[in-house]
Amino acid sequence: MKTTTEPQGPSLFKRMVFLTGARGFRELLGAVFYILLARKSTVLFGEFMLALGMGYLLRIAADFGLNQFLVPRLGRKETDTTHLLVQVSLLKAALFMVAWTAGLVFLFSQDYTVQLRRVMILITAGVGLEAFSNTFFVVLQVRGRQKTEGLVRSAASFLGFGWGIATLAAGLSAPVIASFKLVETAILLAFAGCMMFREHRPRLTSQTMAGLALILPQVLIFGLIDIFSVAFAKINLFFLQHHGGSHDVAQYSAPWEIVDGTTILVLELILQGVLYPVFARLWLRDREQAVEIAQNSFRWLMAAALVISAVLYLESDRLIPGIYGPNYPDAVWLQHVLVLTAALSFLQYLCAFLMMSMGQEKRLLLYLLVVLLFNILCCMVLIPRSPLQGAAWSIVATKAVVAALTVFHCHAEMRLIPWRSLALLGAACASGAFLFLACRGWASRELAELSAVMPVIVLAGFWWRGQRRSTVRAGTEQF
Repeated sequence: MKTTTEPQGPSLFKRMVFLTGARGFRELLGAVFYILLARKSTVLFGEFMLALGMGYLLRIAADFGLNQFLVPRLGRKETDTTHLLVQVSLLKAALFMVAWTAGLVFLFSQDYTVQLRRVMILITAGVGLEAFSNTFFVVLQVRGRQKTEGLVRSAASFLGFGWGIATLAAGLSAPVIASFKLVETAILLAFAGCMMFREHRPRLTSQTMAGLALILPQVLIFGLIDIFSVAFAKINLFFLQHHGGSHDVAQYSAPWEIVDGTTILVLELILQGVLYPVFARLWLRDREQAVEIAQNSFRWLMAAALVISAVLYLESDRLIPGIYGPNYPDAVWLQHVLVLTAALSFLQYLCAFLMMSMGQEKRLLLYLLVVLLFNILCCMVLIPRSPLQGAAWSIVATKAVVAALTVFHCHAEMRLIPWRSLALLGAACASGAFLFLACRGWASRELAELSAVMPVIVLAGFWWRGQRRSTVRAGTEQF
């Protein structure tokens, strides 16, 4: 037997630390920049949020599930990595051009100011072009080079957001400030280009071109799932801009960044990073244990969502002014509405991961298409009457519909909903409400709020221990 002399790569824990550290560094810089921007001008903050929303749509359209397509194929010895990377890059270029053209047509069909158009073009281009650098970060992840990826992303974030903070402090024009995203992306693309030409020396061949038509059908479903998922969370911003202007976009975006940011952080760390791969593996090997993990996940994720919602609701009058300043009065009551999306998002993403694990991507895509059409209808009906309330209730109603469709589907497949656990959760919520009302008259505000969430926290901790034992046991059996 041939003995390998290749050095072992970093452990999974170290790889996770590298990427988590880089992401945390980037999120910190981004938070500083956007808070300074929001405090400087509500209009400018609204314009940047609208541009970022359009940029995310462009990037997801260009990625189109191709990164997920790359991962298993890069791990195969027989794969011609050079041909594969060239093919994926060409497909992304074609998709980017189609999406970019559609975006420009939409942009110039709207009655936007010259400044808003310039800001949107610069930021959208910067966010969208990240699709190309993401291809090469997938290569690094497969090869276990997360440290390199983390260093590159950190350097790009530092220079990009550093540019934004410096130009904002200097009082330069909005387009100059908006170019921060192009600075960050240019560094990422420069690294990706150097890596591509140094390690792979790409060239177009007949073999490369012949394989293009075979890739797109394989990623079509997952690409559309990603697009629809992002679209129904961002479309209301464009209706809100049309009927309420950049000021209203800023009032809506301030609480949405808090609520959605907190939700997505928990979902990515726990659902995507831990439970999804475990469940996908067990669904093929031990469905009884897979169902047990899904039910445990359902109940304690609901508990976590209720705690997050309660804290964000009760602290909204201090969070919004403390973070964004005194110019966001509507954001306070908007956060009271938007916290409803926290539990709905938890349910939506949990059930989406479960459906994909069960090989039911086509049914999930159908549900998301229905929800997207429903979201557009809500925006058309509600936002013209009352822009801010309409935008908030449109996303709440949309999240409720997608959660209902996916939860009922998963419950029919595996009896997802543990009714006894829901009854216990309801009792914990009632106990928390009673304690809050009892303490509010004589105790400090902080103590009253802590008493409100403590019964749910205790119950969630009890469930978490059971879920953790099941997950660890499943992971141990795999290895």
